[in-house]
Amino acid sequence: MNEAISSWLEQAAKCRGVLACGLRKADRSLTVKSNSAEFPDQQMEQTIRKLFEAVYALQQNQIPTDRVRWTFETTQLICVARPGGVMAVLFVNKETASAAEIERLLASAPV
Repeated sequence: MNEAISSWLEQAAKCRGVLACGLRKADRSLTVKSNSAEFPDQQMEQTIRKLFEAVYALQQNQIPTDRVRWTFETTQLICVARPGGVMAVLFVNKETASAAEIERLLASAPV
């Protein structure tokens, strides 16, 4: 794993309110880090795979997908998608995550 990806995952994992984070690289490989027993790495990998399929379907229908956010009762799944199938994903607790910190993380994602 390259240094930029490793550094971003570590920063994201330390951010208050981040339950899990991950990156999908252009070669389709995934790198994830979970802070919650509720969202083990394997489950996060599967989530990112399915999320990519949804984002790809939106792109095929000319729907902008630079940033996608799904909001649930207590959590949000936030995705930054780039051409070539590259994505950064944060799964956050809506109550405790800092909006400013989440925006900073998404802006600095190595995608």
